[in-house]
Amino acid sequence: MTRGQMGRIALLAMAVAGAGCASKREETRAEPQAPQETEAAESPSTNEASPMAARLSCAMKVPSRFVAGGPVQVSFSVTNTSSQPLYVLTWNTPLEGRILNDMFEVSRDGVELPYQGPMVKRAPPTADSYVTVEPGATVTREVDISQAYGATTPGAYTITFRGALMDVTPDKAKAPPADGDYKGVDVKCAPVDTTLAAK
Repeated sequence: MTRGQMGRIALLAMAVAGAGCASKREETRAEPQAPQETEAAESPSTNEASPMAARLSCAMKVPSRFVAGGPVQVSFSVTNTSSQPLYVLTWNTPLEGRILNDMFEVSRDGVELPYQGPMVKRAPPTADSYVTVEPGATVTREVDISQAYGATTPGAYTITFRGALMDVTPDKAKAPPADGDYKGVDVKCAPVDTTLAAK
């Protein structure tokens, strides 16, 4: 083999090695693009959140201290932040003025208490089952959780609303909907804390 042939072979080998390195560099640069595709696919789900939830805000209040064995009154409020009236089904919420199902999470000293109240079966709702919340207005109701959750023993209590309104509509004619197509809305209320003290 002549020196010229050896030189050409060496040049070919270098060219092949260079092409392999370039290919690896291209593959390395392409890898970080994968998370961008995932984020783009997930972003529509954020935008698809119920628009009705943005029209309502929720708040709870409770005194800092109760006497064990007495009522434990929790104040629950819903505010309409939109520019039109909203019709809210009060069932299974404190807006009904009484506890007829497991609507709260109640814990004493960090331990969740079981629900001990009634579980009511109902006929379909009527217009009277709804409360009207005018634009910018707040509707407030109070409920006593002491018996429904056994909140009768001294301790530190945390109370959280489970966050579901069974039906909310801006259309009075659909309160209730004739076709049974209820529009449930999750609302987020900050938990409240209180203490039950011995007598």
